[in-house]
This record gives sequence, structure tokens and C-alpha cells, in this order.
Amino acid sequence: MAEDKRLRHPPGGGYARGEETRLRIIEAAIGVFGERGFDAATTREIAQRAGVNPPALQYYFENKDGVYRACAEHMASTSRARFDPVLARVEAALKAGITEEEAIDLFCDLLDVLVEHLLNSTDYRSRHLFMARVQSGHAPDEGIEALRRKVSHPINRAATALLSRLSGLSSDDVALRMKSLMLFGQVFVFHVARPMALHLMKWNDFDADSIAAVKKMVREQTATTLRGWLTELRDTPAKK
Repeated sequence: MAEDKRLRHPPGGGYARGEETRLRIIEAAIGVFGERGFDAATTREIAQRAGVNPPALQYYFENKDGVYRACAEHMASTSRARFDPVLARVEAALKAGITEEEAIDLFCDLLDVLVEHLLNSTDYRSRHLFMARVQSGHAPDEGIEALRRKVSHPINRAATALLSRLSGLSSDDVALRMKSLMLFGQVFVFHVARPMALHLMKWNDFDADSIAAVKKMVREQTATTLRGWLTELRDTPAKK
């Protein structure tokens, strides 16, 4: 019987070792794709950095496109795993019914998880560069699609649903969606401009204390902004 060409993992006891090797290749590839870009990256360099022979990449991923897809899916899956608990809480709360303050707290909880996810990372540089290329459009469409499907869209749906419940506006309202993006932006500035943020704050790196300080400030600013927005909406006469 001919071997099934779809098999990409060693059978039996070799499965764990195969998964370990596959993950090592993915982690190495994230770094290479981030530093070089998709076009300039080579499977030879990825294999060298992962400490495997080049044929191993073909065995697990078939080609460079397959390696890239695996990287994007891995980034999306690990990111989504961090958000699953808070997304489940948001969904349950919206179904059960929540007060204005509970909606504000849950929105702040989303931002808490985002702070942890972006700032508390041991491999910040390689992941940041990979994501920067994806978000700027300088990467295959698979990268953007995987991250949108598993991460960006679910988080955005949860955030806008909370603001809709809070304000009474449609989740498609332009001002509501802009408000959500700008509130998330206060976290992203510490990620995208990380070296400058650390320099201005006179921090060597993000540790438990500095991350806690960012969370506290983000939560305070978000709650103040949303309460002020509610007051503004109530004081503005409804359009006839």
C-alpha cells in the first residue's frame, strides 16, 4: 500500500517528538519571516535556525507557503487561547443581561487581557516583527485571514457588543466603532512603540509591576471615557 502523502507526523511513540520538532520549526520561522519578510525568507535559513535538516520542512509543511500558513495559524491560535475565557464571560453576560457598570468592567477586562498578551511576552521581537508585516499588508493573505478570523473579529465583536449594550447604539454605529478602536489604541501604543514607551517611562522592560501600572491606568482612563460618553449621549437631544 502506498504511503498516505498527507501524513505529516510520525506514528506511534514518535508523535510527541514530531510535534516538538514541528513547533520548533514554526517558532524559528516566525523569527525569520518577521526579520526578512516572506519573499526574502528561505527554507534553508528557517531549517538552520530550527536546528533541523531542510527536508524536514518539506516533510511537515511541504513548502515555504505551508510553513507560513502554519506560523499564522499558530500565532492566531495561541493569541485566541488567551482571550477565550474573557470572550466567554462577555458572551454569557450579554445573554444574561448586564448593568452599565458591568459592561464597562467587562470592556476593561478585554483590555486587561490585551495588555498581558502584548506586553508579557518572552519572544516579543520575533512575534512583533511578524505581526507588523501581516498588519501592514506585506505578507501573504493567509496571515491576515487567520488572525482576523480567530482573533481580531471575535474581540471586535465582543467589544462593540458591550458598547452597544452600554450606549443603546447599534454595534455598526461609526462613532461607537471608532470609540472602541481608540480605546484599544491606548494599549497598542505600548506594543507598537515599545522601545520608545519604555524609554519615556524610564523602564528597562515590562515586568509585573509595570504591566500592573499600565493595566491600572488603562482601566481608569477607559472607565472615565465611557462614563463621560454615556453622560454626553444622555445630554444630547435625540435626532428627530
